[in-house]
Amino acid sequence: MLYREFKYKTEFMKLDEDKFNDTKNIKYFGFKDNKESYKNQINIIYYNNEDDFAIKLTTTSNDEIIINKNPKGDTFEEIYNNIITTGSNYKGNKEFTKSDNFKMPYINLNVLKEYKELENKEFYDKDNNTLIIDKALQAIKFELNENGGKIKSEAGMDVVKFSSLDSKEESRSLNVNKTFTIFLKEDSKDKPYFAARVDDITKYQ
Repeated sequence: MLYREFKYKTEFMKLDEDKFNDTKNIKYFGFKDNKESYKNQINIIYYNNEDDFAIKLTTTSNDEIIINKNPKGDTFEEIYNNIITTGSNYKGNKEFTKSDNFKMPYINLNVLKEYKELENKEFYDKDNNTLIIDKALQAIKFELNENGGKIKSEAGMDVVKFSSLDSKEESRSLNVNKTFTIFLKEDSKDKPYFAARVDDITKYQ
């Protein structure tokens, strides 16, 4: 089971409701007027324009939150690698300036994912008995708000015999109000431990 809970050093502000893609009345957090305390918990990975950027939020633990607006790639691995490559080639200012602003939708995800591709697969227990996977499930709960967030992921299988759970300053608008991906990773690791793509924010609030 995966369980992580993290907080920002400085709490973000609750912002007015706004649109996400074409959906109205979506709840957001972030800030309009940059404070020095925010500067140390948001890093620009790259910023091409208001619809093409990636940022990283840092926490009081070793968890990092990577957000990519309008991601490029067909898989999470491809999207993540594109973020890293684009960020390493980015020559602009990676620090927040006084004119920058940030807006992020609240996320409250609670899903039960079923892995059909594993059903009816055979494997063996320690006594060499043949077991068949009847159902493979993963429960995921993920929250992100102005204070921080938490994630809980638990996987389980039902089998026939038993079941187990085991430069020049520019004004940049970092408004995550369209399709985005979000990655959670430890700062000492190369790969994220969680990824999600958000197209319809109404499923997450």
